[in-house]
Amino acid sequence: IPFHIVITGNRSHDNVETYACDAPGCHTDGNGIIVDKTKNVDRPGGAAYAGRILVAGNIVTGNGGGGVHLFLSEHVVVAGNVAIGNHIDAQNDGTWRGELSNVDSDDNRWLGNIGWARTGPGVLAHNSAVLIAASNGAPAGGNVTWESNLTCGGDPSVYAHAPGLDPARNRLDADPSICARAISAAR
Repeated sequence: IPFHIVITGNRSHDNVETYACDAPGCHTDGNGIIVDKTKNVDRPGGAAYAGRILVAGNIVTGNGGGGVHLFLSEHVVVAGNVAIGNHIDAQNDGTWRGELSNVDSDDNRWLGNIGWARTGPGVLAHNSAVLIAASNGAPAGGNVTWESNLTCGGDPSVYAHAPGLDPARNRLDADPSICARAISAAR
């Protein structure tokens, strides 16, 4: 199946919302790469985007929001990306964010990605998930494949929210030295 949108070979960093706000939670984005609302659910009667999308071979780091984020989207292949040390915006207090996240989205493939959720200064503790697939009540999460992904750091309990994530088909919670070597090889 041919891809109609291709996002490959990019380095995405330092995307942080900069407008002034006076309360935590006023920033909601700043993701490294986002595929946003291809299901077209907020326009009743409007057609969803039917083409396939490829997000591959990108490096995303130091962004205010998530690394690679799918939101209300479908028909996406996310392969061979590196997402590390995102979620640096203190005004973005969303808890549905992961380094690699599939939120209210279905019919997607996550293949051979590396996610490293670092904790400590500059990274919000409650946003330290590596993989997340969740639903806010919209029909979502069906037919999602997570395969051959490598993760380090973060909150392992978040994997319980990832339908289709078989720990035997992914390397979850690896030793950070393994992620460091894999990331070095990917660059």
